[in-house]
Amino acid sequence: MDFLRIWAVIRRNLWWILGLTLVVMVGTYLYARRLPKIYAATTRMMVPQRGGSSTGAFLPTGGRGDSLMGLAAASIGIQTAGTQDLFLAYLESRTMAEALADHFNLQERFRIKERQDAVNAAMGLGEFIPKKTGTIDIRVESPDPSFAADVANFYADNLDRMNRTFNITDAGRQRRFIEARLVETQRALHEAEEWVRQFDERNKSLIGSAAEGAAQDPSLQSMITFQSKIAEEEARLASLRVYETDENPEVILQRFRVEKLRKQLDEIKYGNSPPIASQRGGNSKSDRSFKVPVADLPVVVREGIRLRRDLKLQEAMFQVLSSQLEQAKIAEARDLPTLQILDRAIPPLRPVKPLVRKIIQYAGLLTFVGACLAAYGWDAIQRAKAQVAAQVATPA
Repeated sequence: MDFLRIWAVIRRNLWWILGLTLVVMVGTYLYARRLPKIYAATTRMMVPQRGGSSTGAFLPTGGRGDSLMGLAAASIGIQTAGTQDLFLAYLESRTMAEALADHFNLQERFRIKERQDAVNAAMGLGEFIPKKTGTIDIRVESPDPSFAADVANFYADNLDRMNRTFNITDAGRQRRFIEARLVETQRALHEAEEWVRQFDERNKSLIGSAAEGAAQDPSLQSMITFQSKIAEEEARLASLRVYETDENPEVILQRFRVEKLRKQLDEIKYGNSPPIASQRGGNSKSDRSFKVPVADLPVVVREGIRLRRDLKLQEAMFQVLSSQLEQAKIAEARDLPTLQILDRAIPPLRPVKPLVRKIIQYAGLLTFVGACLAAYGWDAIQRAKAQVAAQVATPA
């Protein structure tokens, strides 16, 4: 290739090349200014470490490898593998897109007829960028800067809600079990209070004897202790059943422990004789409320003691379960990898698109190169024509 000839052609057509380049750059600038401006908002979240040892005080760890893995990871100070990938899966899920489409009413905003199309549009709104430092950037682009910031922040907030809903730890399962037991105990406590009230109304002369007997009952503290043990063992049994079947030896052994404790509690509570309602062969709830003749006074006093003892037992059980519930909530908060938002998105001031300067630069560069090639090609064509004409004019 003759570079000197190329340079000569460029010098000869320089003003034409520069003029064409300038015209294209001005036209590109005017076109780029009319393009819609796109703003980008970014929310940055830190992926925390999973806790692995906080459930040890409440739940057994035999047969569950994930608890041991979490404990080992926490002991050497590294993040449990998969937490960041789990959060990315939540962010990219259709559940997240549906929540986003409903929250911002994307059907009306984007003028889409079908909800499914709005959900598909929502799935393409965010860009999720994991970092090696353990953070995740949520980047949202939109012509509306406020909308972009709101969507980025909604991703982070809804991700935290989804994480709490779906990512249930051992402590979370125990918390749910204790909450259910607490509701049952509260209902039983109200029933015990009602039976004591009915007994007092129907047997007012025996209130003092029954109350004194219940206060001096030596078996009350033992029953409270056994009830507390039963609650703990039932929580462990419920946790085991999440991972194992009923035929598993650990489940069978744990169920045997619970049944044994219940039998011991019944022996302490009733001794060798059943309660008065069972002796009369009737329903316990209906038979406890009748008024007994004077000839049965010792039996009535004994029944009053039992009623008050049951009331105190339910009160103590309610306190024990309330305490266990608070401990389970603390353990769940430690185990659950709750999100930590480092930087919330704010409405950006400057657009990220279109990049007017780069567009003009690329357009000018391409035009200049193209004009140079066109000038050289045109010069080559003219030279070829001149050579052909010279050959024709030369006599043979």
